[in-house]
Amino acid sequence: MTPEEYVESMKDYMARGAAIVGGCCGTTPEFIGKLAEAAPKAVAERTVEKKTRVSSQTQTVTFGDHVIVCGERLNPTGKKKMKKALLEEHYDELVVEAVKQVEAGAEVLDVNVGLPGIDEPETMKRVVRLLQEVVTLPLQIDSSEADAIENACRYYIGSTDQQSVRCRIDGNYRCISCVVLQRCG
Repeated sequence: MTPEEYVESMKDYMARGAAIVGGCCGTTPEFIGKLAEAAPKAVAERTVEKKTRVSSQTQTVTFGDHVIVCGERLNPTGKKKMKKALLEEHYDELVVEAVKQVEAGAEVLDVNVGLPGIDEPETMKRVVRLLQEVVTLPLQIDSSEADAIENACRYYIGSTDQQSVRCRIDGNYRCISCVVLQRCG
């Protein structure tokens, strides 16, 4: 293939809006020079759809399209059975509740494991991993503890929403939770 033939074969890609074109094995500076001459000089336009989404491994929910039904029952606040299950590390109660919420039409599940005397980061990791084995809905992480949020994000397969984030300032005048959220994406 000559440099001219190569450029001709690439024109269709450029006409369809390819932002970057180039060569690989077998192309020489002459090929790339001819390609650069033929390539449009304008910067490629990109349309970015600005919508907030959460996802699990298999499902995506887009905010703003409709009212989102968020299951809020995976939370020990005011629930004796849930508190007991978390403190005793019997997570079957959470699984049963998660399945009930899915069956009731929830589109996202809120996960809160915060209790006094509990290792919230470790518990959050365990619960997030377990829930992903049972339900396919996206999870919303509900915690004021930066370490729990980070653990959830680290072990969650998908893109999550965070709720109840508390901003504590570190020695560099940065919000610790915001640094964690930025690191988690």
